[in-house]
Amino acid sequence: MIRLENICKIYGTGEGRVKALNGIDLTIEKGDMLSVMGTSGSGKSTLLNILGCMDRATSGDYYYDDVHVSALSAAKLDLFRKQKIGFVFQDFALLPNYTVYESIEMPLIAQNIPGRKRRKTIERVVERLGITNLMDKKISTLSGGQKQRCAIGRAVAKDSELILADEPTGALDSKNGEEIMKLFCELNEEGRTVVVITHDTGIAGYCKRHVRIEDGVMVTHDQEVVVERDRIVTVKDGRIS
Repeated sequence: MIRLENICKIYGTGEGRVKALNGIDLTIEKGDMLSVMGTSGSGKSTLLNILGCMDRATSGDYYYDDVHVSALSAAKLDLFRKQKIGFVFQDFALLPNYTVYESIEMPLIAQNIPGRKRRKTIERVVERLGITNLMDKKISTLSGGQKQRCAIGRAVAKDSELILADEPTGALDSKNGEEIMKLFCELNEEGRTVVVITHDTGIAGYCKRHVRIEDGVMVTHDQEVVVERDRIVTVKDGRIS
């Protein structure tokens, strides 16, 4: 589904030049549920921005199925992102004066989906997420867990093949965090590909595959990493460390 080859991302010039990603190679198969772990500033969010077509790599190649994403024009890249990718963020990225209905409706409007079909889609999604009673509530009145369910609903409503979640439980308590991750697992079981950016090994433990990034470099690949819900075990050359 996704293939990244020698992806590099550089910010700034001269003495202020920072290499956020340095030669990342990564393959994500359709139906994967992958965690990308790393400390703050490791480059994991930069990687998500490139996967999500919100930023371009400085060099390297990004392929999505048969599409050479790196070569798309700005207009085609924007259209590709709208059609293929759903996002869920730590800070929810919801407009406080919008209702839940309006928030979930936004990407459907961007796709020029007719009003009646939008309504049916939104009703199905909010029922699926257990927030039917919140449809007319403004985002500013919701709890953190409710906001994140709405954000997931926005990603799910446009039937995205790929869902990218950047620290999706970072602003939630442990109970709500568990519920949100179980929702991602259910979506993955239904066939969606899910990538979770996190520094939390407990959250990573819900995923099927794991990679780790430090200082912009892939330091461990999925076959070298085992996550046990409350800790990460790195395996190299057959030894656990």
